[in-house]
Amino acid sequence: MKKIIAAVAVTLLALTGCSAGASEEPAPDKTTKLPTADPAAKEPQDEVLPFGKATNHNGVTISVRPLSRAVSSDAAAPAKTPYVRLEVMVKNGSQKQLDATAAVPNCSVGNGGKAAEGVFDAEEGVGTDDSRVLLKGQSAKLVHGCAVPKGEQDLQVSIAGEHSTVVWKGKIK
Repeated sequence: MKKIIAAVAVTLLALTGCSAGASEEPAPDKTTKLPTADPAAKEPQDEVLPFGKATNHNGVTISVRPLSRAVSSDAAAPAKTPYVRLEVMVKNGSQKQLDATAAVPNCSVGNGGKAAEGVFDAEEGVGTDDSRVLLKGQSAKLVHGCAVPKGEQDLQVSIAGEHSTVVWKGKIK
């Protein structure tokens, strides 16, 4: 019995010794997610802004504004669908690289906030320029699309970040 206990103890010590040096610290993350909350804030606060107004979180400035209504092309996803073109302006004033894919908006329409499908139309340059990294001081103007039925005027656009969500809300023509 003593031999079994000793063998178990030696095995546990050996395993502990092996795992102690095996852990390595992960490489530091050099990409900023959009938008990030102020680390000094106790509870992140979601914002609701009018279209065109910019918000700044930890040096990253972002704004959203509707540009125009259109109908997507035959090659778009979804095809032949009424949508609103959105301009998303992003400026990276942070100390880290910024992944522009974080600036993809989610849309909802109507008073009830029904989810609106994203529109991707390469022929019109809508939703196709997201896969880039912005270095410190760089800016990008991204064009996205949200399916909005003809006649619908209430639009809400949100961009979710690591700690908070920013929402732009208003009427569209």
